[in-house]
Amino acid sequence: MYRRGETRTLVLLGALVVTLTLLASTVYLLETRQPQTTSGGGGIYVTQPTPKQEFNATPNPAQAGIGVSFTSWDDIKQLIETLNPVRGGAPVFPGGGVPVGAPVPAAGGVPVNQTAIPSSGEGASSGAYGGGEVQVQGIFELDVTATDGYMIYVAVGDSLVAVDGQPPEDMNLSWVFNSSAFAKAVVGDVEVLVSDATGNRTVGYISPTTSVSGVFTTDDKVIAVVQVYWSGATLIPPETWLVSLDKATGTPQAFLPVSGYVMDARLYEDTLAVVSTLPTTYNGMVPIPRIMGVEANVSNVALVGNPTTYTMLTSYNITSGDFSYLILLGPNPSAMYMDTEGHILLSMPKPAYSLLRPVPAIEPGDVVAAIEQEPENPETLIALYNASPEGVSLQAYTMVPGIVMSQWMMDITGDEVRVITQSQPWIGQEVSLYIYSLGDLSPIGNLTSIAVNENVHAALFMGDTLYLVTFRQTDPLFAIDLSDPAHPSVIGFLEAPGFDEFILPLEDNLLVGIGREGRSVRVTLYSINDNRTVTPLDRIFFSGPSDAGQCYSWSPALERGVGHRAVTIYRDESMIFVPVTYECYSSNYWGRGGGVLVAGYTDENLELLGFASHPAVARTLYIGDTFYTVAPGACYYGDTSLVKAWSIASLDLISEYNYTFCPEMGGYVAYVGEAGVPGAGG
Repeated sequence: MYRRGETRTLVLLGALVVTLTLLASTVYLLETRQPQTTSGGGGIYVTQPTPKQEFNATPNPAQAGIGVSFTSWDDIKQLIETLNPVRGGAPVFPGGGVPVGAPVPAAGGVPVNQTAIPSSGEGASSGAYGGGEVQVQGIFELDVTATDGYMIYVAVGDSLVAVDGQPPEDMNLSWVFNSSAFAKAVVGDVEVLVSDATGNRTVGYISPTTSVSGVFTTDDKVIAVVQVYWSGATLIPPETWLVSLDKATGTPQAFLPVSGYVMDARLYEDTLAVVSTLPTTYNGMVPIPRIMGVEANVSNVALVGNPTTYTMLTSYNITSGDFSYLILLGPNPSAMYMDTEGHILLSMPKPAYSLLRPVPAIEPGDVVAAIEQEPENPETLIALYNASPEGVSLQAYTMVPGIVMSQWMMDITGDEVRVITQSQPWIGQEVSLYIYSLGDLSPIGNLTSIAVNENVHAALFMGDTLYLVTFRQTDPLFAIDLSDPAHPSVIGFLEAPGFDEFILPLEDNLLVGIGREGRSVRVTLYSINDNRTVTPLDRIFFSGPSDAGQCYSWSPALERGVGHRAVTIYRDESMIFVPVTYECYSSNYWGRGGGVLVAGYTDENLELLGFASHPAVARTLYIGDTFYTVAPGACYYGDTSLVKAWSIASLDLISEYNYTFCPEMGGYVAYVGEAGVPGAGG
């Protein structure tokens, strides 16, 4: 395991980075692996390997003929170097991690000179609580905020902040997990040496750089998803750490490190499924993915396309600590979908020349030729996984014509997989629907050319109906019948200015659309007719304060693919919360601001109830009769209000909690202020 305070060495030859090494006096990252050293100065010097003329690739028997597997990492490296030549040396590098359940340093649980205050769990007026919308009910998605009905967890830069939100009149800081302090305590520093004719000399030290990508919470745990990378140390590939924290104190209990940048994650019951990606050529080397600090098992690798990216799907049981993983060698993934049966869809769009078309069995000598086939049109590889902590398996994969841009363009219902594509990444020429069998992704039916010269924005699968919004100059909202999967058909469509980026269900017969029209953020209430087409009932437009000149508004809810996580719908109260920001200007004025649009809805209309002012607001949560606005980046608007509590009934501000990290302030600012009295109470 890691030793706290150990020093690792980064050796430079002249001005060129050569490798990451360990001094002979240190212990390697895992106790089961010892450092390799030379007699010249404690460094590992690695030269470019001698190129091989052929590599060994065979069909993967564990995957029932799906994909291509390898017998060694040398074979994988040779394939990567054949298809994607790398420049420079190929240094070895250590990974990271400690076994789940092993002791970890206590550093990073709370800020210096601050005591962790366990949540009292008192004051909640109702059992109802929630936050941003999800695609599949019961499947929690990676996001920067979460709540358990008492605590409010917010990812702020390299920290996870836990605010006790109950009672709302007395919000207080419970604890802070600082991932940078934790990573430095676990990993230690890297010593940077220059090696020249005079020998090796130290020029400085570098530490890991971290950010908290998101948070999940369960009844007894908080999971921080942490991105770890090394600024200035290009030989050390990034890692994603899944850090399990004690709910009362924020103290790290265990963590699971995997290679790559976090792409997305889902939590269903005790199973956390995480997708991370790592380029197969990284700053002049071919890295080997690692999990728990050791090289991934080559038998867990399946080749499905031009190996530009390692896509690692890790399934982690947050209760037992068991985990399993599978690595796909192929294009970079664009979106992730998960259902409650453990099925996961990954979309990997690329121009067709980078994709290896699936065949029952492929001969080793045909791999390169298959990948290098010249394309006619872009395609997307759809990979279907079965995931659980006991095992991750690639069930099937197929090629879909066109590009899949977001998770909402994929769906599993019953024994069918439904996929929407557009023929080009950004300038859509043709929008189509494809339906496959869940078992082996064999084609069932399709509906091509639903729209031409349009881009896909919103998509919502509701049973046997698909609601689809495309846009170029106007907003066609299609209703498509899926009851006969072999012959899907358009029922009808609605055309209007602007567009909806998301369509979300409110009730069985009501939908809400979040989008844009002109300079305004637009919220639309739709009713579902008997024939399953839709009728717009009411709309709200917001561009900025009416007396502030010409304004332009934007919302985190408009972010492609993931903006739904910024929309909160409190269905028990028939309320919708949409965060917005705006900029306004006139001949003698310029200003900006932000807040949350609070709308109420009935079966017939949509009403703007109020505007909860909060600069740089990104998310909204609710607990009982209180809603909370959250702004992790408020300091960039000259504000330090991290969380504000508001009355559901009156929309009055109850209190605010001020905590943020502002670089211009030179450190952390942590204080509690009563409403209207920022900073009161120290």
